[in-house]
Amino acid sequence: MARFHDLPLHSPEYATLTQIRYGVGIDRDSERAVDQIKFDFEIVPAKTDFAFELTLENPRPQDLGLIAIGLQEFISGMVPLGGIRSRGLGQCHLEDVVMAQVDFTQPAALKNYLVNGWPQSQPLGNFIEQQITALQFAGGGNDA
Repeated sequence: MARFHDLPLHSPEYATLTQIRYGVGIDRDSERAVDQIKFDFEIVPAKTDFAFELTLENPRPQDLGLIAIGLQEFISGMVPLGGIRSRGLGQCHLEDVVMAQVDFTQPAALKNYLVNGWPQSQPLGNFIEQQITALQFAGGGNDA
């Protein structure tokens, strides 16, 4: 199971810097504004930092490969988030990605977790490449 947590602001000072933008409804057939269809939307300034967290429970090897592909897409900035993306909003990317892992099937790891809590986060290193390579071989490894 993959759990994507809420994205809280990394720096609280951005919380008061939201902006309100305005829009009007457009009739797609006539390409004209529709009377009395005005709407507002709230945005945060560009470069606003959020804290991204993803938790995986009991991932299978192919789950790790798919998560690695998704993380790579986020790191590359290929996944816009939120509404009104067609107007260029929601552009984002991940930076300084780290991971922590606990294997609860290993008694020593379980004991260490129960006594000390989550282990220190480590840089991703080659995690993405290793998982995508493993996924590729699991699927037959055809390089078409």
